[in-house]
Parts: sequence; C-alpha cells; structure tokens
Amino acid sequence: MTKRNAASWRVERKRLSREMAECGREEVLCRAHELIDRGVARFVAYELVLYHAPTRDTLRPSDVMRLSRGVKSWGDIDAKRTLMICRALISDPHDLVQKAVSWALRELSKRDPDSVRRFLARHRNRLPARVRREVTNKLTTGRKRWSA
Repeated sequence: MTKRNAASWRVERKRLSREMAECGREEVLCRAHELIDRGVARFVAYELVLYHAPTRDTLRPSDVMRLSRGVKSWGDIDAKRTLMICRALISDPHDLVQKAVSWALRELSKRDPDSVRRFLARHRNRLPARVRREVTNKLTTGRKRWSA
C-alpha cells in the first residue's frame, strides 16, 4: 500500500461517497470493511459510513464493534468518532458495552476533557449511572474511582 497523506485519502473518500450516495447501508458497510481489510487509512472507511446518512443513522452496536476490530491505538481514531460511537452505544444494556463506553470516554478525557464534559451534559439522562460516575470521577480527580 502506497503511503498517502490524510488530504489525499480524504479526496478519495469524497469520491467514494459521491459514487455510493444512492447505495444501501449493507453495500456501504461492505465497502467500509473492504477498505479496512485492504489497509486503507481507517478513517476513510469510518467517514464513508459517517457521511452516508442511511448507514450512519441505522448503525447497530454490532456494526460498530465489527468496524472497530483491529483498532490498536488512539492514532486509529479521533474524538469526533469516539463520541459518535459512544452515542450509538448509550442505550446498550450489556455490561461489557457499558464498560467500553466508560473506558473510551475516560481515555478521551485525557486528550479532550471539554468534549467529554459536553457529551456528559448532553446525554446525562441516557448514560448508565456507572458510566456517568466513572467518567465524572476521571474528569474531577484523574482517577476512575474516588480514593478514600
């Protein structure tokens, strides 16, 4: 795979978005997975989904989990996408999903605490109590739990 900069990848993503504007969600998700499997910059696949409203608006937790397979570092994602994923998973009752949302928000709070504060304020009533507590503690004390 040839090294390319983000600007040239973004041009390619915009071209793909135009080509796929009338495609269904399954076709867009399939293309996103193909891009990831080919080693294309991951953000290209994510933006393809993000800018295709019928796909973005119907993302399920299982779709997000599948798209995130292979993510190894924070360099693979950014705040906007992290918050988009957390928003998509807010209502998932599974304990491991709630733990993952808490972890993602706590990690993001190290790099972008203002975005996390806004996210907590905007979604306070929908976030599970554990997520609110752990993330608020991290923002306030720098730790997941209050120390006695």
